[in-house]
Amino acid sequence: FFGRLYDMPDAARVADAVAPEKPLFSLSYLGPFKRVGTLSGAATLYTLDGVLAPATSEPDRTVFIVAPSLDKRPIADVEAFSRNALQSLPSSKDVAVTTVRKLKIAGRDATELGAAATHAQAGTPLLIVQTVRVLSGGGYVRMIGLTPASGSDKFLPEFRKMAESYS
Repeated sequence: FFGRLYDMPDAARVADAVAPEKPLFSLSYLGPFKRVGTLSGAATLYTLDGVLAPATSEPDRTVFIVAPSLDKRPIADVEAFSRNALQSLPSSKDVAVTTVRKLKIAGRDATELGAAATHAQAGTPLLIVQTVRVLSGGGYVRMIGLTPASGSDKFLPEFRKMAESYS
């Protein structure tokens, strides 16, 4: 068996160029946000200035994060999963869900949770909007918008449009 395997000249090839990477998702609406890049594997960060870390410390920056699951596990109760995931955000504490919205994004079920929270380090009030969309074939994507509470009226509609533009 091994002799035949090693005798196969076409078993592996090296290409002249790297194949283009297929994006995991796209957002057709970014509003005032700019894509910064990938964080921790597959998560993508969007900020207003397009910068990962500003020159000065701004603990309450407005950001939007898209984080696809790393596996294809089925999610039986999307709202319960969403509530647990929302509590796990390291940048916030005292998270209190204020709104729950069921919707469809690109034909798939999604749950949006709006929450009031406190920034874990700065102690300032935050608005968090997390949308969890179930993926076909299993798994999910979390879309999380964070802004100082003072930006709620301005950024809540932006976070919603961005999440709803997911495909």
